[in-house]
Amino acid sequence: MITCPVCLTSNVDNTFFCEECGYYLLEDSESRETELYDLRTIPGQAASPVEVQADAASESPVRPVAVYLEIGDTSRVIDMPDQRGACLGRLDPAAGFFPEVDLTEMGCDSKSVSRRHAQLASLDGRLVIEDLGSANGTYVNGKRLEPYAPASLEDGDTLHLGKLEVVVRML
Repeated sequence: MITCPVCLTSNVDNTFFCEECGYYLLEDSESRETELYDLRTIPGQAASPVEVQADAASESPVRPVAVYLEIGDTSRVIDMPDQRGACLGRLDPAAGFFPEVDLTEMGCDSKSVSRRHAQLASLDGRLVIEDLGSANGTYVNGKRLEPYAPASLEDGDTLHLGKLEVVVRML
């Protein structure tokens, strides 16, 4: 049995999180760290930050009905209501991070995704993404976003959250 150091609840051996309070029980804190990598390891990626801004006059103010994120062989559907967003990142209950789009189990490249990596939102009828100061950066079609500067997305755009590739589909 493993005793939780926070609430003193007894948990079955090999339990990751306390059943009572959700505290991360494993001693190996390195497994929760974001894996840093060399920016030059992703083909076609810009090495320096480039601000990606959309020209508002050329954009159609039609909000997508649904947003699909193609992550490897999977497809995730995200409802994007007005004035709300969806945080993309990795789950870490011990640190209190519960992103709306959990990318924790998306293969080995998901370790390069920060806990609070990026935010998808609807802004003035457009779908936008904003890097939340992630360790490995957010890229739209090979161009690195400036942290906290929203960039417009179109159907078919390719995102890189660290090493993890995500294709955006809108209906």
